Parts: sequence; structure tokens; C-alpha cells
Amino acid sequence: MAIGAVAAVVVIFLLQWLTSPAPTLDPGLTERDSVLRNAQRVLLPTSYWNWKTESLDDQLAAAKAEFESKQAAYIAQAREQRAAIEAVRAKGASAEERAARKATLAENREKTTKLRDAARESELMVRALVKRTRQASQALNEARW
Repeated sequence: MAIGAVAAVVVIFLLQWLTSPAPTLDPGLTERDSVLRNAQRVLLPTSYWNWKTESLDDQLAAAKAEFESKQAAYIAQAREQRAAIEAVRAKGASAEERAARKATLAENREKTTKLRDAARESELMVRALVKRTRQASQALNEARW
């Protein structure tokens, strides 16, 4: 009876140990890993960190491409907005032209804000992936030594 209880405690401890990330790592680095990947991280760390580094590199490349496309769309929209304002400004500085410029700004502001916010979110994702990739590379180097 006592042996069974001890065995149960040991099994629970091992499962918690296998599924918990190392304390120095970002929890997001290993949170989506399966139990098999966690076991691989403990038993075959070099293999696990090779896999993790490669998968994060792939995710980072895709996130960078997405960020660059969103940033390019934002820059193009900002240029269009500036060109529209300059076109209205070239007509004159009367009250009507100022009102037209404000209307042009209001039209383009929503588009520009949405594109800017999407680019910022994408940038934050890239930064998080860079951080995780660095941590995975450090863990790989530690596993090799």
C-alpha cells in the first residue's frame, strides 16, 4: 500500500517535471509542446533544441515577411494621404480648402490607423519570436556542452 502511494507521488512529480519549462526560459517557448516534446527536451535536449530552433527560425521568417508587407502597406497609405493633403493644399488656403483638407485627413486616418496598428502587432510578434529564438539557441548551446 505504501509503495503504491510512493509510486503515485513519484509519477505525479515526474509528469509535472516533464511538462514544466526550465525556470530560465520564457514560458511561451515550451507552452505549446506536447508531452512527447517535453520528454524529448528532458531526455534528448540537443535533438529537442535543434528542432525548436529550426521551427522558430521558420516562424520568424514568416513573421518578418508578414511584418514587411504590412509595413509597406502602411507606408503606401501614408504616402497617399500626404499626396491627397498636398493636392488640397496646392489649391489654396481659404476656409473651404482647409475644410477639404480636414475631410481628406478624416477619410484616410481610419485606413492609416488600421494599417499602422496591424504593422505594430506584427512587429511585436517578430520581437517575441526573436527573443524565443535567442533563448532556444542559448539552450541548444548549453545542451551541447
